[in-house]
Amino acid sequence: MPTKQLSTKGQQFVARALLDPKLRGDLAKNTDATLNGPYHGLGAQDIAAIKALNPHEWSNLTLSDVNRRISAAASFTGSTVTT
Repeated sequence: MPTKQLSTKGQQFVARALLDPKLRGDLAKNTDATLNGPYHGLGAQDIAAIKALNPHEWSNLTLSDVNRRISAAASFTGSTVTT
């Protein structure tokens, strides 16, 4: 199973997206444009790792879903995202 590392900036972006309904909605509607936005400063590796997390499905997350994802993310070793 391939593994991609998220940089600190990538981790911060994912945390922000999980907590920010507007950003989640933007990711769901237009993943590529949102991830490639110049103000995010995400590198190619971060973009690939975040896309592997299926952000197009994030717009319908409830607060409970967000809490579960945050708990699951906290259980990752280091900054590894498994795809």
